[in-house]
Amino acid sequence: MRKMILISTFALVLSLRGYSQNAFVPDSATAIKVAEAIWLPIYGERIYEQKPFVAHLVGDSIWVVQGSIKGRKNGFDTSSSGAITFTISYGGVLNAEIRRSDCKVIRVFHSK
Repeated sequence: MRKMILISTFALVLSLRGYSQNAFVPDSATAIKVAEAIWLPIYGERIYEQKPFVAHLVGDSIWVVQGSIKGRKNGFDTSSSGAITFTISYGGVLNAEIRRSDCKVIRVFHSK
């Protein structure tokens, strides 16, 4: 119940500030703030261990916000010598999916 009140209040503040009804969550910085507000009551202060948080807009409608694992990353990396390596990290991160148009929380989970 507290989560819904917080999200509704956040959406109301955005609308009063002149944000379009089509974009209650207009940018990645806003999406990250919403995700933090959702994660904090669930996971506590531990969420800040997964900073920096990153947000990607999927299909111009859903923000996917994720935490990071410090010192580890997945993907290809090119060193200064030109060598290409692929790193796989194990462990999970915070995830939240938030609808851009109305700030509705679609899904919240911690990957394993």
